[in-house]
Amino acid sequence: MQTSPSEGALNSGSGKYNPSPRASIANTSPNFLYNASKSSSFLLSLTNNNNNCTLPFGSKSFHHFEKNLKNLEESLTKSKEIKDQIVNILDRFEQRFSKLENEMTSMNDRIDVLKMSHDNIDKTIKNVDSTLEKYNRPQLFEKRIEKGIAGDLDGFLLNLKQNDETINFFTKHANYKISDKLKDKCIILRSKAINLLEQEFQNILQTVSSKLNIIDPFHYKKEDLERDDFDLTFDLIPNEKIEQLSIIAQKLEFYSKIDYRKLYIQNRSKVITMTLNKMIPEKKENKLQITTNAIQQNALKISSQLKKKDDEMIISQKFYKRGSHPFIYYMNFYLKLLESERKIALRIVSIDYQKNQIYGDVINPSLKLFKEQAEELAEKNRTSEKIFVLLDILENFENKLLQNFEEVLSHTQHLEAFKSLSETFKNNINDLLTEFYKGIHTNNIEAFDDGVVHQTTSNGFSLLKRLLEYPITIENILKEKRFNRDRNLGYEVKTYFGKYLIQLLEAMEHNIEEKKKNYGPKQKALAQLFVLNNHYYIYKNLQDVKLLKKHVPESKLREYRKLKEDDIDLYIKATWDDTLILLRDLDKLKPDKNGKYPKKEIKKRFKKFNEQFNEIYMTQRLYCIRDIELKEQLREKTREQVLPTYVYFVNLFKDTGFSSNVSKYICYSEDGLGSMIDQFFDEERSLDEEEENTSNSLD
Repeated sequence: MQTSPSEGALNSGSGKYNPSPRASIANTSPNFLYNASKSSSFLLSLTNNNNNCTLPFGSKSFHHFEKNLKNLEESLTKSKEIKDQIVNILDRFEQRFSKLENEMTSMNDRIDVLKMSHDNIDKTIKNVDSTLEKYNRPQLFEKRIEKGIAGDLDGFLLNLKQNDETINFFTKHANYKISDKLKDKCIILRSKAINLLEQEFQNILQTVSSKLNIIDPFHYKKEDLERDDFDLTFDLIPNEKIEQLSIIAQKLEFYSKIDYRKLYIQNRSKVITMTLNKMIPEKKENKLQITTNAIQQNALKISSQLKKKDDEMIISQKFYKRGSHPFIYYMNFYLKLLESERKIALRIVSIDYQKNQIYGDVINPSLKLFKEQAEELAEKNRTSEKIFVLLDILENFENKLLQNFEEVLSHTQHLEAFKSLSETFKNNINDLLTEFYKGIHTNNIEAFDDGVVHQTTSNGFSLLKRLLEYPITIENILKEKRFNRDRNLGYEVKTYFGKYLIQLLEAMEHNIEEKKKNYGPKQKALAQLFVLNNHYYIYKNLQDVKLLKKHVPESKLREYRKLKEDDIDLYIKATWDDTLILLRDLDKLKPDKNGKYPKKEIKKRFKKFNEQFNEIYMTQRLYCIRDIELKEQLREKTREQVLPTYVYFVNLFKDTGFSSNVSKYICYSEDGLGSMIDQFFDEERSLDEEEENTSNSLD
């Protein structure tokens, strides 16, 4: 394909348009001509000087070369002529191209003017159409308002936006025909539209907050509620409804219509309170309506536990099981409820500085209800078992929930008031510990007639051991509430729990001494066995329970170790002194001058010993010592005291002829007597029996 001269000019060089194609040819041809003429001149000089030079070739060859040279010169001349012709052609083309270029430029200018005119006409037509449309908008929007939102919130808001644009248009173009009337009509329509938005906001709230849509607190597992990532938000309000409420709220704020805030606060407050009331009964409620539905029955079973405001469930249990109180579930559920409501409020309320204030107002009634329930739980039914309920609740509250509660309430006016719940629990725990101490000190529980450990002693150590299930919590409570001032307890105690332990021991000692007085004059042995049982029980617990031992001063342990030994000696003395004196006092049993023994006195001694031993046997086999080690120790001590004395007395008088029927008076062999002693303390009292007899011992 051939290239036109103009295209050659455009394609040469760098690709830019070259206005002088002739100059391009002129710049290249002279070089070639110069080189050719230079060769010709050289050859001619050789010809002119041939007389002086000897050529390397013959004359025939030279003439042939000269002929060729002339042909070359002719060709060059012809080439120059052709070149000049081409240059002339290119010059004429360049002139025509320049003329064409000028004509095209003029044409483009005229086209631009026409295009601008066309655009102006088009714009004018559009402005006219837009203006005409704005004249029609009030009528169209009025029909849309009559229809209502009708499930098309986005379309309604678009119409409202167009109505605002119409108001602005007629405000700027007040000189247009009937612009004032149309503007006023649009303003009235906007007011109606805003009312529809407020009504729609209320309708959506009422729909998602109806009783049918209130979530069931017992639908969730406790383990799920304890997870940090667990969320109730979309169970409370579906995501699309939250989005609609948010859009409407933003629009209402834009028009400075803030009544929706009050509506939102009232509605959501009621929802949270109603949700909590599913777990807590109305004050007038007397009975639960049990349904046949299995799920409902299960929910009512859990609910009934929460609904016992006086905490009757504690009384029905011998010991509170850690983590079992329904209030722990209640706290976890309420925390998730607050967290989810906060997320909802942050999305719906569009004004940043109002978000936390409105959220605080929403949760205010439920917080009051929650605090009332917590305080009522802490203050009612003040049994010793309540200590562990409150410790468990407090530990769950402070260690697992408080940080999250603080976070969700951090920007509200309720944070400090909510923190006071910890103090409420701590104060009540301390008061209950004090009441327990006083209960041991002043209880009216009678001692059993078998000398077993008194119920207050066993209750005291049961409480101490269980308190150590909450070591950090109980230590802090005792430090802050009970021993915030130095008290001289007479011992070097390193822990606050140790101080409370010493106080309880003092109360137990006082109780032991008081209950000992209730035994009659003929029950000295039983009274002493009662003291021994209690002291030994205290010593064994202090010595063997590692968690307790580290809180007890060594001097206190030595004190109870010595008490145990002294009590054993006192028990032996109280039991056997009056009996063994019969075998030990031999002054009246010495033979006379004739070597005869006082037969009547010997018979009397044997008879009285048999009677007293049998009475001791019949009585003390019914006494109770639960600790096997103490039981064997006391039997061994009895054998050590009784058997040698008895054997010596028998051996001393059996051959004296004090009776013709010796077996009538010597009723027991050494082995038989030992066997009977081994039956002492065989009574085994049931712990359940004791707890039944003293179920309300310290409460």
